[in-house]
Amino acid sequence: MGGASAHREDSTVDLAATPANTHVIWHAETMLALCEVGLPHWGTPLLETVGPYDFEGRLTTAMTGHPNEDPVTGELHLFGTGFATPYLTYHRVTVEGLLFDSRPIDVPGPTMMHDCAITENHIVWMDLPVVFDPDLAGQGGTCDRSLGHPFPEDQVRQRRPLHGRHKPVGT
Repeated sequence: MGGASAHREDSTVDLAATPANTHVIWHAETMLALCEVGLPHWGTPLLETVGPYDFEGRLTTAMTGHPNEDPVTGELHLFGTGFATPYLTYHRVTVEGLLFDSRPIDVPGPTMMHDCAITENHIVWMDLPVVFDPDLAGQGGTCDRSLGHPFPEDQVRQRRPLHGRHKPVGT
């Protein structure tokens, strides 16, 4: 599950090259191994790797290592962060495994977001004062830095779709 470098020579990121070592979930009869910097990896119940999982081409961002399942609807709520705009994208997946809602969320930069919370009507992200700095990448050590403000700025968004339910992304 991973091993190749995620950073290409042309400065783009290969979302399939991830160690998938953060968390494992079971959703829609599919086992997914997760890591915040790329696509989830699909695995079998015998722990064999099938490969990167992009929800039939609909997931075009990284996927958090900690998605949240709605206890009422069974929908999976997740987000992806990136080094370029959009820096944060919110996604929803049906109980059957169809990614049907993806929308960019406006944040000022590539923030380190580790987790989120959901309520009946909202999703909450902690917009922490730690951002990824691409200028530090490749210099050894970490590629993050503090913005200098001491407290997080929470991002709260309504999580229900603007129009209709379960309409696949791009249709």
